Amino acid sequence: AQIAPMLDPEIIKEAAAESTKKHQVNWHAIMQMAPFLDAQTLDEILEDAEPGDYSQIIALAPFLSGQTLDKLVQRCEDEADLGMLIALAPFLSRETLDKLVLQCRDDADINMLAGLAPFLSTETLEKLLFRCDEEVDMRMVDHLAPFLSSQTLDRLVEKLMEKGDVGNLVHLYPFLGRDMMRKLAKKMMDDG
Repeated sequence: AQIAPMLDPEIIKEAAAESTKKHQVNWHAIMQMAPFLDAQTLDEILEDAEPGDYSQIIALAPFLSGQTLDKLVQRCEDEADLGMLIALAPFLSRETLDKLVLQCRDDADINMLAGLAPFLSTETLEKLLFRCDEEVDMRMVDHLAPFLSSQTLDRLVEKLMEKGDVGNLVHLYPFLGRDMMRKLAKKMMDDG
């Protein structure tokens, strides 16, 4: 793998194929050669591979096709945690990411959700948000606002207004529905 940059691409392909004979993938060798292999060759090599852990998949994610990556992570899904999924999110299909995130046993952390928000469906993001512990600082919602439906955002703002926490809601204004904007403005004026 150290001389891969100087080798003909066909030689690299042969070496990679040799290292995976009998469906025994040499993950270390493949990770070292991945930058020098085309996605199709890498996909063929890993088509039936059983990944040992997510770190191997994370290292190869930028070099794999979306379809192969989705298959690999689904074979590892029992081991998924939100931190690993954040690292893979830019490379996974939205459907696969939604499925894996909802299966995670980790408690949804609002800061972690911010890292996943651009890659999740609105529906999945909202499910995870409402799984967050009530004690979580919901003022962090501003990081998620662009990715939430106006109805969900209105519900969250309503919740925060009930707690008397309106001062930190001003930056959510551009994302709120017209009725909620009026309510929030009135509440802020009433509270002084």
